[in-house]
Formats: sequence, C-alpha cells, structure tokens
Amino acid sequence: MSKIQLKRLVASLCRKNSNSSPATGDQESRDGKSAKYRSATYETFLATKGSFMAESELEVTERSKEICKMLLDEKQTIPEGTIFQNDRFRKACQKLQSKNESRVIQDISRLIVPAAETLATCGAKNLECLVERCLEYC
Repeated sequence: MSKIQLKRLVASLCRKNSNSSPATGDQESRDGKSAKYRSATYETFLATKGSFMAESELEVTERSKEICKMLLDEKQTIPEGTIFQNDRFRKACQKLQSKNESRVIQDISRLIVPAAETLATCGAKNLECLVERCLEYC
C-alpha cells in the first residue's frame, strides 16, 4: 500500500470517528472507544503510526534500541512454565496478529494476570481454595 493510500485511509478513519454521534451511557461510550479496534483496516492505521505486530523491514529507532539495552542489562526473571519462556512469546504474538480486540485482550490478560485456578493447577497449593467465576447466574 502506498503512502498516499495510507494517508487517505487514515483521513477516512478520522472522519468516521469525528462524524459519529456522541455516546450516551457507559456501555455506548466503551463501545465507541473500542469500535475502531474492531475495524479490519485498523492494522493498516496502526502501521501508519509505526506500530506493528509483525516484523518490520524498517530499522529500529535509536530510542527503542536504548530502551531494549536498558531492559537487557537489568536482571529479568522469566516465570517458569509460562508462555514467556524461550521463543513461545514471539509465536504467541504472531498468532495474535490480525485477531479481533476481544481475542487480544483475553489472551494478553491471561498472560499478565493468570487465573487463580490456573496457578493452582500449576502447583500453587495456597490458591486451591479459590474459584474463578465469569457471568455465572443461578
């Protein structure tokens, strides 16, 4: 896609956002804020801003290199038995590319804050008394 096409796409997305009617209520407000992430063209929009989920042919900026060096120089503890080990995380990110917002949030949330039941299954005996519930109505 050429730069001109990308600029037109960005302008189109911006117009759609500004033309929408103001949302009323919490749910409508949340839906309006997240609707652009559900668009099939949003990945292209992010690309125009320099944000990619895939490997880029562009060079890494100096600031990004500095941040990476700082993180690499500091001692990082990788939790055992998680997707953060070895090359698993890179593969997980690649699998999320082009997925919808709900799927990305669900998968990343589970990585950042695993469910207590999952941790108990993996050996955290002190969490075995906890039960996870999700929209369970009697």
